[in-house]
Order: sequence, then C-alpha cells, then structure tokens
Amino acid sequence: NGQDTLLDPNDWYELNIFNNIIVNNVAANAAGGIYLQDAAKVNIINNTIANNDSTGTAADTFTPGNLLTSNPQPAGIVAIAHSQNLSGTTGQNYSNPVLRDNCRGSGKQGKEIP
Repeated sequence: NGQDTLLDPNDWYELNIFNNIIVNNVAANAAGGIYLQDAAKVNIINNTIANNDSTGTAADTFTPGNLLTSNPQPAGIVAIAHSQNLSGTTGQNYSNPVLRDNCRGSGKQGKEIP
C-alpha cells in the first residue's frame, strides 16, 4: 500500500544535483535556479549556482485586487513547504537539501538557503 515507504526515509527516492553550472536564469515566480517542493531527500553538491533572478511577474505573485505591485519572490535556491500529504505523513515540513561544495551567488531578489 506504500505506507511503509513513506515512513522509512531509507526507501525514499533521492534527488542528486551534482556538478552543474546553473547561472543567469530567470523565473516569473520564484527561484530561476533550483526550486524544491515535495522533495524530501535532496543533495546539491559541487555546483555553481549564481545570478539567477526572480522577476515577480507571475499572476500568483500579485496580491488579489492589486495589479500594480507584485510581492518579492526568492531567487537562486528556493525550498517551499511540502504539500500536506507529504508533510503529514513524513513529519518533514519543507525540502532541506544537503548543500556541499557549491559556489553560490545571489540573484536580484537574493534570498537563498544558507
């Protein structure tokens, strides 16, 4: 039924992002570089991740009823809350990747995972 897999982190799929150059990208919402949601087991190792920007121009970045000013969005490496299905089952609320040996620079919105 899959419940045993959800409860045992050793059985989760693993996302490995190794040895990449992720630079000069743009997103209308968040990230531009790496965007993590419902990714419970992530390794980001030996990458260059720099100058990735968020323009904050996607429809959901605007407050309803105000089409003149959008809300700032994070750029670079972004991890957001897991869906209720994943967080409720695993107890993990957001993607918390292993970050090692990366060269990181901020984008124009400049909010990254430390």
